[in-house]
Amino acid sequence: MVRGWTAWHTEPTTPREIRSVVELLSDRGSPAPPAVTGTFIGTPAELHPVLDRMVAAIGLPETQRTLVPTGYVQAASEAERWGGGTWGARVAFAAKSHIVRTPIIPSAAQDLADAVDRMPECRGAGGLLIEALGGAVSDVAPTTTAFPHRTAIGVAQYHSYWDQTTEPDHVDQRLTWLREVHATMQPHLGTGGYTNGMDPELADWLIAYHGDNHPRLQRIKVTADPDDFFRFPQSIPPAHNA
Repeated sequence: MVRGWTAWHTEPTTPREIRSVVELLSDRGSPAPPAVTGTFIGTPAELHPVLDRMVAAIGLPETQRTLVPTGYVQAASEAERWGGGTWGARVAFAAKSHIVRTPIIPSAAQDLADAVDRMPECRGAGGLLIEALGGAVSDVAPTTTAFPHRTAIGVAQYHSYWDQTTEPDHVDQRLTWLREVHATMQPHLGTGGYTNGMDPELADWLIAYHGDNHPRLQRIKVTADPDDFFRFPQSIPPAHNA
């Protein structure tokens, strides 16, 4: 199993376009170079041709490629992925998301790039993550599991992070940016959200997260947890509470 990072640098005069899995993180107000990250089951020799094809398809110069052979536990560990193998200080985060159902058109990509450029220069961090779906995800019918967005091509996530020492006004700036970038992309991407990064401000969250699966999930809730013991603001409500 191999974890890989591939980074691109785009000169300011180059038109910006989202074409593949991309990750932008910033703790200074200016986004870091976009990077593609992923996990590949195989050897580095088998992965390099895959990355070569992706670089050719994106058509932008690749500035860095890092492959890290690893085991399953390390590949799945957030400490390994984000902290280089060490556990950092606990942080708080807020998230919003969209389901990407069709390729992002140039005008939408430009709006998204402009929104990312407005990321505030304050304490904490912000980020954009676009995860590719398709492949094995789309081999499963939308009604087979709780996740309904099997035919989508990706998930766009917008994140803001801070810790207990971050000044309240800086937290407010992070949250304001989060709301703005989500509102900017709403006309382009519409309804639908990713339940792994729940958004407490999302109004129609039951449909956005679960789509047509929510009645079945509510029936299961009645059987598995009739007293609604396992509950939080956006947990599945029992059918009789819907």
